[in-house]
Parts: sequence; C-alpha cells; structure tokens
Amino acid sequence: PPPPPPPGAPPPPPRRPPPPPPPPAAGKGQGVRQQLAGQAAARSAPSKDAFFEALPADELTPSELALRQALVAFVEGWPRLRARLGKPAASCPLLADLGQDAQVQRCRSFLPHTVLLREWIDRRVGGELDLRKDAKGQLEMHLREATAANGGRGPSPKSSAAGQNARDREDAGQTRAGPAEAAEEFFGNLPTDRHSDAEADLRQALLAHLESAPEAVPLSEVTAGAVARCQAALLPAEVPLRMWIDHRIGGEVETLKDGAGRLVLQLRDRKADAEPGRDREALKEQFFSSLPADGFTPDEEQLREALLDILRGWKAAELPTLSFAGGDARVRKCRAKVLTKGAPVTLRDWIDRRIGGEVELSDAPSGQLQFGLRGQGSRPQRKRGAAGGERERGPSWKKGAGGGPPGDWR
Repeated sequence: PPPPPPPGAPPPPPRRPPPPPPPPAAGKGQGVRQQLAGQAAARSAPSKDAFFEALPADELTPSELALRQALVAFVEGWPRLRARLGKPAASCPLLADLGQDAQVQRCRSFLPHTVLLREWIDRRVGGELDLRKDAKGQLEMHLREATAANGGRGPSPKSSAAGQNARDREDAGQTRAGPAEAAEEFFGNLPTDRHSDAEADLRQALLAHLESAPEAVPLSEVTAGAVARCQAALLPAEVPLRMWIDHRIGGEVETLKDGAGRLVLQLRDRKADAEPGRDREALKEQFFSSLPADGFTPDEEQLREALLDILRGWKAAELPTLSFAGGDARVRKCRAKVLTKGAPVTLRDWIDRRIGGEVELSDAPSGQLQFGLRGQGSRPQRKRGAAGGERERGPSWKKGAGGGPPGDWR
C-alpha cells in the first residue's frame, strides 16, 4: 500500500473509473453479416438484359406505369419545385434532381441495382421522356412533344374526357380507375369495324414516316412532328403509342427490339429486306415450299381459324381491315407461330398464297387493305383438317394466282 500522506497535505484526487471496454465482437460480426447479405442480394438480382427481356414488349407493367407517372409529374411540376430547391428560374430538371422526389424514389424501388434509372427511361419510356446532356454534361429531363401536349400545354380531347369521367366517379364515391383500366376503357370506346378520324390521321402520319425511312425507326424518334400532333389528339396519357399500334394497326406496323434493346418500328412488308443480297421472291418461295402442299400445318390451321372467326362474327357493312386483324390478340399469337421473326412473308402474302380460295383481299375506300370471304356468298366452313386431312366443303384453296387445290384433295 502507498505510504500515508504527511500531516497537513491535501487528500489525493479520487480515482477515475476505467474506460468502458470496446464493443463486443458480436458488433463486428453483425456488420459482416450485413455485408454478406448485401452481396447475396447483389448475386440474386437479375442481369440488365434478363430484367428487360422479362418485361412485356407491348405495354408497361403496373409498377412501370406508376414510375412513368411519377417522372412525368416531376417534370411537369418543375416550375414549382425548382423554387423550393433554390434552382435558377431558367433551369431544367436534371436526372440527379430526382433524388429529391420521394414519390419517384418509392416508385423506382422495383428496379434492380443492375439497371440504372436512365437506362429504364431510354428503353421503356424513351418515346415520352427525353434525356439530353447540358453544357456541364449533366442529364436534363424533357417531355417530348406529344406528352407535353397531353400534359403541360393542355390535354387532348379524349384525355380530358377521361379525366372528367374519373372526377365524376370520385364525386359519386367510386374509385378512380388505374392505368390498366383506363387503357381498357379507351380501347373499348373505339369503333370495332373501322378507324376513327383521329386514328386514321395517326395511322397515315406513322406510315408516311416509316415509308420514308430506309430501315426500322426507334420509337423515340417517331414521336415527333406530325406523329406527335396526331398522337396528342388521340391518345390519353395511359395509352402508349406502341400499345395503340399493336392493338389497332398491328397488321401493318410491327414493334420489336433491335440489337441494342431499343423498341423500333418497321413496316411488316419490309421484313424480307433483313437479309441483303438475297432475292425477296426467292426467299418467299423458299418459305412457302417448306409448307405442306396438300394441307395446313397445325399452326396455320389456328391462324386460318382466327381470321375466319373474325369474319364469322363481323356485323358491320364494311369489311374488316388487315390492320384490325393484326391488332387482334388471337391473330397476333397465331401469326407469331406461323410467320416467325425474320420470316420473308407478310400476313398479306400468307393469306393470298395459303387461304386465297376462301379469303380475298381488296382496297378499302380509306386506302387500307381489307379482307373478306371470297365472293361473300356463303359462310366459311367451320373446320379444315391439318396436313393430310379432308375438307368439309367444296374447293376453297388458292395456291398463288392460279387457284385450285395443289394435288388431289378428293
């Protein structure tokens, strides 16, 4: 023990307690576990290509629609937001500014870490939102002309009516319809036997644009000029242009992805030009020679029945157009099996060469191609056997321009 202090000396200062021990090793283990969990989540996330390939090619998923609406609302509300964020009066919204918007951050949560938001914008809503680099190299966000016409500079008549109907439902105590329901309601109100005047204008603008292009055109480049004006006059915000194309003029215009994963448009009559240096007619003949000469393949039979069922249920005085048939979901599904991607044959070619004895093509007054039963004198037969089968009624096959069944069907 230390010696006692001398008399009169001040008492020694009290001893301080020892410092607390360092955190237990469990704390370090917890950090490691969190790091390992993050690595496992990174490994389980889909790759960029796998993510985009899993998305529907002709429409947006509900999560995508919510993100699209949040982005459009952010850009449209920028004049109000930039004052709150202290931005200059002439500034444009930047992609980096989206981090300040809670709604956008919530809606983008479905994107895996392998997919950047700008990549999703370019590949899924590039026809509506445009990303441009400013002088500093930062990405600015702009609404393309058609979207701005529907939003910032006043909605189209149809979208105004849709919005008024939604407000009326809310006043009556009903729930506002979601994007999918609004799109279904829009298509349900269109005429089934013809195109409306606004649709005819949009179709003509699209065809003129695609016919003037030497190759497939990115969807983001189509939505400008005359196409944008016609789109703004017809389509509400819930209906993307590609959805209208597939539903209403899919027999003339095809939407597909190019090598970079972008959505592009092309005329279906140009599919045979995909292989340069080869004769188009020779490719067609090669395709048709691969089919049975005395009957149909099972996939052809389904396509034939899908087309005939349209004619069986047709009530209008005017014949259905080939564009209308191309927008039918059943016809699209069957056509994809018969006329696979890259096939040198259009639906028009197939009808003329394979079922021309039953179905004939003609020009409608609107300039579109229409189809109907040959002669319109009798209803179509209900079923024809596949390859090698027998017909239930008289000769209805047409092989090329000569007519008559190939081989002996009797």
